[in-house]
Amino acid sequence: AAKKFIDDYEFHACVDQHLADMLVLPLSFVKGKSKYKISRITTHLLTNLEVIRMLNSIEYHFEKISENEFVLSIEGNPVI
Repeated sequence: AAKKFIDDYEFHACVDQHLADMLVLPLSFVKGKSKYKISRITTHLLTNLEVIRMLNSIEYHFEKISENEFVLSIEGNPVI
């Protein structure tokens, strides 16, 4: 557990790899663009992004900052 924390901490990730995929759903309902820094792109994150893209028509992209540093941008689609 400590090793996984240190991996995310060393690359100044705003959220860890487990929270990164859980934030996709609530951010899909936010008007405008949301961004957060992550240290890796996991298969869970990619799966959540694609499923929610199909359900809520979000747009997303990754910006690679360095080898283990990415910024994920999510353009939400509020249903209201």
